[in-house]
Amino acid sequence: MLDFAFIIIIAISTVLGFVFGFFKTLKSFLGWFVCSVFAFMCAQALADAFLSASMAAKIVSGGSIYDSVYGVLPDEIKSISMETIRQSIAAGESEAQIALKIANEAGGIAKLFTTVIQSAVSTPLYLNSTLQNVAQVLAVELTYHIYVVIVAIVFFIVLRIIIMGVAIMGEAKSRKDSRERAEKKKGRILKNLLTDRLLGLAVGLVRGVAYGCILLMIISYCAGLGENIQKQVDESKISAAITAPLTEAFSERISTDIEENERYMGLVAALEERLASEAE
Repeated sequence: MLDFAFIIIIAISTVLGFVFGFFKTLKSFLGWFVCSVFAFMCAQALADAFLSASMAAKIVSGGSIYDSVYGVLPDEIKSISMETIRQSIAAGESEAQIALKIANEAGGIAKLFTTVIQSAVSTPLYLNSTLQNVAQVLAVELTYHIYVVIVAIVFFIVLRIIIMGVAIMGEAKSRKDSRERAEKKKGRILKNLLTDRLLGLAVGLVRGVAYGCILLMIISYCAGLGENIQKQVDESKISAAITAPLTEAFSERISTDIEENERYMGLVAALEERLASEAE
């Protein structure tokens, strides 16, 4: 079933590419998919490049993103002291024991995220900091990711404007060239039109494959929602061929990111300075 849906998506996209032609299809494809991919791939690097000491201070200052995030976190998480975590780790307790301790103290919906919380607060960066409770740690993490999302959105908009401008100029030039050729040799009109349609078909084919891959990835990650979905994923040969390497690549990226705590150091230092000044 999934393989059939994948083929249908490719077929529809290819036909639409042929109907709308090269420039319209390319503008549509580049305008959304490619811009989104580039924004996702470059957002963190750009965010880190702009994350100076002054920028970090603004992000965690009073009334900023940090305060908004910290304000919505449950009181149960705010009541978990970082000193308790530090003492548990110093006593040699295992990750499972620390996660269980967090779950007992957190209560409510926070229990669902104890493993994530435990992984975050147990890193050397936060253990060696002066942050007082678990909510402050989570707020720093979430604040950074929101900041990256904001950078990604801005970068996406900039790319969209550039690509739309290039596409509009390309379409205008194409129409102008078509009129000039039509005046000179009317017999070339059909040939130019066919070339445009065939190029559009090729771009539509690439776009269909890309959208099909996204669909299969989403369904694969949602497989745990039901036996029927899991069965469809297991029976799909295309899904196995596509999702396995992509999942491995994303897993390596995520695991590497978790180990790179340096990117949070500026935010932690700025927050520590703010909390110290407020305590005086």
